[in-house]
Amino acid sequence: MNINIRFFSVISFFLFLFSCAEIKLIQDYDAVSNNKINLLHDKTTKFFVKIQRTVGLPENKYEKHIDFYDDVKSDVHVLQTRTKAIDKSNITQKQLTSLLTQINTLEKLHQLGFKSNEEIIIIQSAIDESFTAILKLQIALKNKSN
Repeated sequence: MNINIRFFSVISFFLFLFSCAEIKLIQDYDAVSNNKINLLHDKTTKFFVKIQRTVGLPENKYEKHIDFYDDVKSDVHVLQTRTKAIDKSNITQKQLTSLLTQINTLEKLHQLGFKSNEEIIIIQSAIDESFTAILKLQIALKNKSN
């Protein structure tokens, strides 16, 4: 009987300890990443405004925008490296990988040439959805940390 009481006491003690411990399944808020994501979103939005305005014009050719693609890909890679250094950042890493895939697809389509604003609007909508998801997570992380 005495063994059962001790066993129950030890189990209860450990359950109490574990119930007091915080279980963390996601990364902490990172202000630097959040800022870089906002700047990247701003840069991408300005790009879409520019290419929608110049559809069919020589200014819209892919060759005129290679610097944009290089900058954006570099920014995403910097964010990916930064988030890999942060514990439990798997969700953000997957979001950034998805965004990079969309940027690569945008670049391939741009190389083929845009025929109408409708094409650009569809692509922009998909990329905006990715940014929305990333930013929602960043806001939730910020609110959790406050």
